[in-house]
Amino acid sequence: RTRSRIANRIKPMISSCKRKGFDAVEFDNLDTYYRFPEYISKRDTVQYMKMITRLAHRSGLAVAQKNAAEILQFADEMEADFAIAESCNKYNECDAFKSVYGRRVLVVEYEENHFKDGCASNLPTILRDRDLVTPNSQDYVYKSC
Repeated sequence: RTRSRIANRIKPMISSCKRKGFDAVEFDNLDTYYRFPEYISKRDTVQYMKMITRLAHRSGLAVAQKNAAEILQFADEMEADFAIAESCNKYNECDAFKSVYGRRVLVVEYEENHFKDGCASNLPTILRDRDLVTPNSQDYVYKSC
């Protein structure tokens, strides 16, 4: 029952992404079970991700697992197409993502030294500013390799 209510809220967002021409979506906060174990379990998270991945796939969108290296062992069950791994060089998680998704890992780093590590790893890597400001801001940072 709760999952169907969540699905009803997410469907319009997925549809909006499709209408706007996006190729893929990512769903953040997959580690909520870790922060709020009294409300959601790891198993709930895996089932949730599977449900919303299927919704997105039905709309013709690819889906990324965003972060949450702790649930990589459930990647097949969650049916994500690739991963977005923020700060995985900083936290030594890139190899774990690579072992599951191969080169289908997009690394996002927020510190220059970790960005360089990502570039050396041969995974597509982006350096961004922490606040994700727009290009017209003096704090904007974007590099890729």
